[in-house]
Amino acid sequence: FVMMPFRLSKIEDVMTRVLAEGNTNGKERHPIHTVLVVDDDPHFRILLLEVLEAMGYNADSVGTAEEALTRIEHHCPDAVISDYKLPGISGETLVKTVKSMHPELPIILISGYAPSLTGREFADGAADAFLMKPFRIDLIGEILKSLEEPHP
Repeated sequence: FVMMPFRLSKIEDVMTRVLAEGNTNGKERHPIHTVLVVDDDPHFRILLLEVLEAMGYNADSVGTAEEALTRIEHHCPDAVISDYKLPGISGETLVKTVKSMHPELPIILISGYAPSLTGREFADGAADAFLMKPFRIDLIGEILKSLEEPHP
């Protein structure tokens, strides 16, 4: 409740407080602190790690789906960002395998492959989000934030 007349800064303060408290309607909020990046391109992995760390996330990376499965088994991250096209086990198979073990683990699938397809067509819609390369790098942060929100 804000009394009139009011200053815009007062509205901003109230909105910030309400959003921080999070009206979850009984749904649990899952904050994302650690992110595992899975990509066979070492330059792209380094770029994503630097961006994620600049956004305040603890980020780690591996080059194959096999390494990702081992890492997730021993220390499950709060989210995974995976390339679609990986050597050996594909990103699509990785998403399905991880979701069978950890259905609540948010996974973002990235691809420069098959631009005519939508993200829902990859991994039978098992991924929580999909980005087609090239994309604005700040979208990663927006998607991770949206994946923290409780879903009905």
